[in-house]
Order: sequence, then structure tokens, then C-alpha cells
Amino acid sequence: MKIVEGNLVLKEDTVFDESIEVRGNIVCEGGPWDIKAWHIKAWNITSGNIKAWHIKAWNITSGNINAWNITAWDITARDIKAWNITSGNIKARNISFWGLLFAYYSIKCKSAVSSRTKHAIVCLDGEVSYNED
Repeated sequence: MKIVEGNLVLKEDTVFDESIEVRGNIVCEGGPWDIKAWHIKAWNITSGNIKAWHIKAWNITSGNINAWNITAWDITARDIKAWNITSGNIKARNISFWGLLFAYYSIKCKSAVSSRTKHAIVCLDGEVSYNED
């Protein structure tokens, strides 16, 4: 596992051939760069697109997210495709998931679709709201 102390500043699309832990923020400078890694753990992630096996962060702001599991406090993205999603708040255009879409406070999206017949969309202390935006 690659450990980065402090912020990781990306200046181009970046592929990590290993898991990364950033003890700070992942930020893109000069463009919305893409990140690809096995596991990403960071305080805050702001990027173009993210592709990873597991993502764990406080806040994620990204174009498209494609991951096996996502755990974050706030997720804001254009489209999310994941196996399981756990978050405080989720705001996205389209959410595609396998079995569990879970938020503590809010889920706001145009669509949330499971690839499994038996699945759960849970918003513990708030509501799921669907909009056309």
C-alpha cells in the first residue's frame, strides 16, 4: 500500500498499481483528472472520474464513480456504479448498484437501479428523492 502524508495533487490522469492511503485530500490541479486504483482511502476526493475496487473517504466529488464498495460521508457524482454504497448523503444523476444503496440522511437522484431482484434502498433518517435533473 502506498501511503501519502498530506495532500495528493494530481496534474494528469493517474493509475496506481497498488492501493493508496492519502492522509489528506486528493485534488486535481489544472483539470478534472481521472483516478484508478485498487483501494483508495482519503479524507476528501475531488476528481474527474474514479475507478477502484474500494473507496473510503469523508467526501467524494467526481464525474463518474465505478467501484466495488463505496463508503463516504458525502458523495456527489454524475453517475455511480457500485456493488454496495454506504454514505451519509448521496447526490447523483444515475445510481447503479448490486444489492445495497444506503444513506443515513439523504439520497437524491434521477434513478437508482439494482442489478439484483432482491435489493434494498435505505435512507435511515431522511428520504429518497427522485428528480429529473
